[in-house]
Amino acid sequence: MFTSYPTEFDTLYALSDLLLMSRHPKPNPAVHEPLPALIERLGQEDPEQRLALVLNGNVFDFGVTPAGLYQDPHEALFTLETMPPTSLEARFLKALANFLSQPNRFLIWITGDRDAALAYPSVQVRLRGLIGLTRDQNARLIFCDDDTGFITKVGGARVLCLHGHEFDHWNAVDQEEIRQRIAAENRGIAVPSATPNPAARLAINLLASMRLKYPWLDLLQPLSRDLIPLLAVLDPTILPKLNSLLDGDAPAETESESTTPRHLHFRYPHCPPNRDRDRVRHLFLEAMEQVRVTRPERSHLDELMRQTEKRLWQGEDPVSLAETADQMLSAGDLSLECELEPLIANENDRLLAARAFLHRLTNGGRSFQLDLGDDQFEKIHMAVDPSIPFVVTGFSQRARALKRPSGSIYFNSGSWREALDLDVSSLDPETFEALWQLLNHVDTGLERLRGQEPLGRPLMRPTRHLICIRADAKGATGWLGEWVAPTKPDANGAEEERAGHFEAVAQSTFRFSIN
Repeated sequence: MFTSYPTEFDTLYALSDLLLMSRHPKPNPAVHEPLPALIERLGQEDPEQRLALVLNGNVFDFGVTPAGLYQDPHEALFTLETMPPTSLEARFLKALANFLSQPNRFLIWITGDRDAALAYPSVQVRLRGLIGLTRDQNARLIFCDDDTGFITKVGGARVLCLHGHEFDHWNAVDQEEIRQRIAAENRGIAVPSATPNPAARLAINLLASMRLKYPWLDLLQPLSRDLIPLLAVLDPTILPKLNSLLDGDAPAETESESTTPRHLHFRYPHCPPNRDRDRVRHLFLEAMEQVRVTRPERSHLDELMRQTEKRLWQGEDPVSLAETADQMLSAGDLSLECELEPLIANENDRLLAARAFLHRLTNGGRSFQLDLGDDQFEKIHMAVDPSIPFVVTGFSQRARALKRPSGSIYFNSGSWREALDLDVSSLDPETFEALWQLLNHVDTGLERLRGQEPLGRPLMRPTRHLICIRADAKGATGWLGEWVAPTKPDANGAEEERAGHFEAVAQSTFRFSIN
């Protein structure tokens, strides 16, 4: 019987952000359909080789329940125990059992921000029971549930697996709070409710109602403060909520007003004071500058806000601004509602602003560019020893394969879901306006969006990626693969029949010399 996992493997595979059991959006069965067969096929590789499958975070989506509970272990248990036996999730767990039934197979399960409830022992015990493992197989299922990651070797090369939410304060998990809640549960005393992180608060306070009209907002994951300006353009009535939401003192709704539980603190421990507010201001200012290119006239308030913000960003003392402004509004406590009203009061300006915000949220149409550096890559590069040959992450839901300045390799396995494949800069004004009207239409569900091709390709694109790092004679080779759907011959025989498979879209090799 195995009592511990090896310190080195011959092959390591990594998947992340499957987001099974997600309520928003509900998984498209066609996207996840290859998953159980893929896992079983990995288990059938050479039985003499030690093989690790790393589920690198957010396998399930236990984030926020319909009742507004955040990462509640009892809700997670209920969700697991009530899944239909023929569901995709049940077949996924069966595939994991078959994988571990093979010799020399190890399953490394890393928790993310959306399935942090798996850190609770009661949930882990139940999940092991649902998979149905023997004692030996149980020893080869290792949970990494404290945000420290998983470190191992493949072919002599170190490999660090991290989900990535640890470096994003909006989606960070308060591990100390989880520890305290587990301790309270073990001691049989009252367990306090979990404090939602900023992304969860955004989902509870704003998205819960807005996604009913705009279900496509759930395609803009992971949730971040960069989404707030777009929400304000879609629904200006949320403006009065923004100050309190960003400051952490959002007024709790009464029981008669809502069934959502009260949550008192929005600002998370990892969030430096005022950084969120400043970021949202900065995004709006950028959009306002773009709007002014087409609207040269400025109202008195518009000009006042522009000059005040410019002086603030230049570091001028807010007290001196207040003394010289001779205005009712203090520059030290600017109301976002007053700041943003000039931008979204006019329908044409709102259209231009929406285009600017969508451009940012979709990385300027480059979300699927594998070698494009992003914020997560920069943060992890700064936080991880450059001598570690392979760093494997998830979370951002954008597949990446990048070489770090030191020569080591950064992989992001992306996600298994649908994402917006949109480059608004390529759309003429009339086409974008038509698309924006479609996105704003009350009857526009995800099914309708799947049939849209504003750029000659589907607006919604499935993303399914797999990372493989394999030992060879001189070191290790890693590749990022993308799922290629099966094809059948057409009526003219122009296309050959091919089974579904993963095709390497990026490959990197690490070589080392043996002294």
